[in-house]
Amino acid sequence: MNGFYEQLNKERENNRWAEWENHRSEITNMVHLATSQLPHQSSAIILGAGNCDDLDLISLIGNYDNVALADVDFSAMMDAVGPLETIMRNKIDLISIDFTKLDEINFYRNLKDLFNKKVSAEHIVEFLKSCITQLDELQILTHLKGKFQVVISSALYTQLFYMNALQIFAPYVEGYKQEEITTIMDGLLEMRNVVIQNYNDLLVDLAAPHAVIVVWSDVLKISPDNRFLETVNSFPSESERIQFIMNEVKRNGRMEGMFGLQDIQNRLANKGRNFHYWIWPYSSKNHCLTFGISGRLSSLE
Repeated sequence: MNGFYEQLNKERENNRWAEWENHRSEITNMVHLATSQLPHQSSAIILGAGNCDDLDLISLIGNYDNVALADVDFSAMMDAVGPLETIMRNKIDLISIDFTKLDEINFYRNLKDLFNKKVSAEHIVEFLKSCITQLDELQILTHLKGKFQVVISSALYTQLFYMNALQIFAPYVEGYKQEEITTIMDGLLEMRNVVIQNYNDLLVDLAAPHAVIVVWSDVLKISPDNRFLETVNSFPSESERIQFIMNEVKRNGRMEGMFGLQDIQNRLANKGRNFHYWIWPYSSKNHCLTFGISGRLSSLE
């Protein structure tokens, strides 16, 4: 799986740092707003840090005593922190970790082997269910449980499992009947939800008492022109703008992103919870509507 995410991190345009300036600014402002009332901010962790193109590291972590960056692509993180001044680098710990835990059970290799053997859809679903059981038994980053005052998750929900699994399945689709394809897709969807919920469990586990959690995700691919924003801004009230956006996401959005955000939102206290949305110019061809959510765990309400 490492190769899959390394390729994602390498698929970058030369001017991406400049093009993503507003995207980074939105994230920085969201984090600062969420953490402004914390009495002390000594430690933070950023999951899915990657090459940090969406992170203004100096602004985000300058006030912390120690910061952990975690990602499956260790070399990307190394490249990201390399240009920082020594005093800043010394407060950063890099953690190489597969948040899905799927590599520990050789999931992708075994799934591809089953497709190569042309096993039945029912067999595939049984395999997926057994993998879910194995994932429930695996724990990661247990030595960091409850350590961080601020837990930040980059846009990982749409990358954690589903896209990779669909790419593996795609070459074999023609070997199955339509009802079998539906059965396999339902099994993949169930596993997608479990992987995302397990990831959100990890966010909660890493949070210290009274910690703040900040997450964001791409939820809808939009064209690079300004037509989407022009339509949004044509509505006279914010409530109408939000309603239009939500309807568009329900029709054409990345449901794994929405599932992850809704699941983490359900764990956060209503008081002090914030919602943000902005446009992420991911590439010259594809822009993404992005949602961000922050708050404290509901048990503290």
